[in-house]
Amino acid sequence: MRYLLLFALLIGASVTLPFVTMPERLSGQPVAPEVVANLPEGVVPAAELLDDALKTAAAIAGMSKTTTMMVKESVNRAYETTLAEGILFERRVFHAAFATEDQKEGMAAFADKRKADWQDK
Repeated sequence: MRYLLLFALLIGASVTLPFVTMPERLSGQPVAPEVVANLPEGVVPAAELLDDALKTAAAIAGMSKTTTMMVKESVNRAYETTLAEGILFERRVFHAAFATEDQKEGMAAFADKRKADWQDK
């Protein structure tokens, strides 16, 4: 979550949140922030819109609720405070994440190359 605040300020919360909650949508290719800021998060045909939205919602709902709320609050904080205070807030949230069971589960799942079993604790 480091520098999430700067990312949100550069490209906007509506683009930042999908990037941090749905990383599999990233291609891995570098893109300039001024280019990303002018693009929609994704384009789907109207007939597929509801299915895509439900799939995205299900993927986000399948993540750790605790961590997802921390990320969302950090992104939203970018517009509510100064840059210095926002970075301090982000650092506190990042450190607080290490006190959660979900952080330990996420690290263990990553090391074991398995899907995490979130407990939202």
